[in-house]
Parts: sequence; structure tokens; C-alpha cells
Amino acid sequence: MFVPDFMHEFKLGVWKGTLTHLLRIMHAFGGDAIQTIQCKVRYRNVPTFGRDTIRKFNRNVSNLTKRAARDFEDILQCAIPVFKGLLPKEHDKVILDLLFELATWHALGKLRLHTETTLHFLDNSTTRLG
Repeated sequence: MFVPDFMHEFKLGVWKGTLTHLLRIMHAFGGDAIQTIQCKVRYRNVPTFGRDTIRKFNRNVSNLTKRAARDFEDILQCAIPVFKGLLPKEHDKVILDLLFELATWHALGKLRLHTETTLHFLDNSTTRLG
């Protein structure tokens, strides 16, 4: 039996692929949406949290090469306020709902100790995400 590797399967797999797709959507819509994310305006305005929790984002968040899994985790944790309002309202809602489900599933998946309640929440979150 293979045990899933949370870091490689989700952070460097699913989330990185989803982020890449979201950046392509921003680029396809044109306007200043992709520049707003690329040119550090939104991600650079996110304050740090704790010493090692969320670090200051570098100059170009959309450059996804040579990033550690913790960088992708920070990008996910800050994605909802960063992406909010960059697209027309009907598309913005879909993207924000997706980001919320991804962040919820990620948070539940990272719990080190589960109860019956948290397992139920994780099961429901997995179903909604799928």
C-alpha cells in the first residue's frame, strides 16, 4: 500500500496546477489582473504572520519555478483576498469558492490529530472539492 505524500501530491501537484491555471485565466481576461498579481501589488501587501508561518512574498509570485512546498502553502493561505475582485463578478465567485474549498481541505488534511467531527468535515470537504 502506498501512503499519499501530502506535500508532493497536493502542494506541488494539485495546488500548483490549479494556481497555474488561475494565472492563465487572469492572463486570458486581459486588463490588469495578471499584472496586479505579478507585480507584487497584492501578494506583497500581505503582512507576514509569525516568524515561520507566512513569510514576505518575493517580487513575482507568478514565477512558479524553484519554489518550495511551504511557498505554495503560503500562496494558498493568502489566495482568497489576493484574487478577490480581479475578474467579473460571476467568474470571481467561482474562483473564490474553489480557493475556499482548496484551503479548507488543505487545513483539514494537515491536522495531526483527528476526531470523528474533523474526519466528517474532511470527508464532506473532499466530496465538495471533487
